Amino acid sequence: MRLTNYLESLEEEDALTALRKMGNTYYRQIVRHPEKLTVHFQAVSEIADAEVAERLRLGYESYAVHFSKVIQRGIEQGTIRKDADVDTVAWALNGLGVFMNMTRLLSFKGTFREEVLGNILEILLSIR
Repeated sequence: MRLTNYLESLEEEDALTALRKMGNTYYRQIVRHPEKLTVHFQAVSEIADAEVAERLRLGYESYAVHFSKVIQRGIEQGTIRKDADVDTVAWALNGLGVFMNMTRLLSFKGTFREEVLGNILEILLSIR
């Protein structure tokens, strides 16, 4: 399934379910394809190159914007508290992705499992 189709399919679900699915799907993707992380971190090591830095910045910013939209939808649905700080939660979820990348690259397979991710998501998403 292409990313755009996947994201569109999440629009049909309540926001909390969609955010959980996004986290779990990303986790499974990096477990199956850790080689993509190596390429990403090679790009990060070239951050002094303005073009590389801009591309990475735009990528991370687009993730945060997408998370923000889903969180806002949750507020409108009533599944997320009205006083939740949308930007804070969006960037925390974005940071969780970076954290997952590092745990995978460093082979924390025994201690960082999908169940642990689920617990972290529950803590981050306890914004109801």
